[in-house]
Amino acid sequence: MKKAVLIGAVLMLALPAMAQELQWTITEDAGMYKVIGKLVFDVNINAIDVGTASAPGLISAAVDGAALYQDWPWDMTPASDYRKFANYLASPTVDTHFLFATNTMTIPSGRELAEDNDFSTGGSAGWGTYLAGTFGIAPAAQNTTLDFVQLYATAGWVDYNIAVGSAGNPTTTFVGSVYVPEPTTIALLGLGAVGLLKRRRNA
Repeated sequence: MKKAVLIGAVLMLALPAMAQELQWTITEDAGMYKVIGKLVFDVNINAIDVGTASAPGLISAAVDGAALYQDWPWDMTPASDYRKFANYLASPTVDTHFLFATNTMTIPSGRELAEDNDFSTGGSAGWGTYLAGTFGIAPAAQNTTLDFVQLYATAGWVDYNIAVGSAGNPTTTFVGSVYVPEPTTIALLGLGAVGLLKRRRNA
């Protein structure tokens, strides 16, 4: 019996810890690209820091930067839900940004969600260069895997600097850039996959 317990303990110690990752998924949608950020942790995520307007955590790169489609459902004061269903010209029908309802978010004073907008096309939606916001997540909405942000963007680079808090662990920061591909890039990737499959079948 003791031998079995000892073996079990050794196996548990040998198991690798789940990687802490920030994953990006990009799909073509309505003539632009839907960009979703997913956080993967080994413990529940309870806070996310995407910076402030003066130092945003999601921003169009200085060179070859993607333009971000921007439209919030509130004017300075948050509405009942941050999910926004817009129908603005040829823009996408859904622009949700942070994927949490207001009753699951705790926003510190002076760290309100922020974005910039170019309203030159009129209406309540426009093009921006950054998205920012710091918030805690209510226990009911916490998880080890969270889709936390969704953007619509044109082709180009988006820089990110995102800090994540988790119970029992210090804050982890993800810094880097994600490339939103052009339609030709997606097409070439598709052709490459077809060619690879064909080669394998011939082999």
